[in-house]
Amino acid sequence: MARAFSFGVRPLKKSKQSYDHGRVKQLKANGLGVVEIMRQTGISKTHVYRILNKRCI
Repeated sequence: MARAFSFGVRPLKKSKQSYDHGRVKQLKANGLGVVEIMRQTGISKTHVYRILNKRCI
């Protein structure tokens, strides 16, 4: 790794995965449960709850 740095190679940073908060909130407003929102959006249950509880920016 040190040798790679000496050649100017830097590790790539992973970008934060962004979620469509508006879609999650809209699906919840339409009466869907968390499990169905998970299936339709591909977002984990934890992140769905975070979005709905406004803990996630």
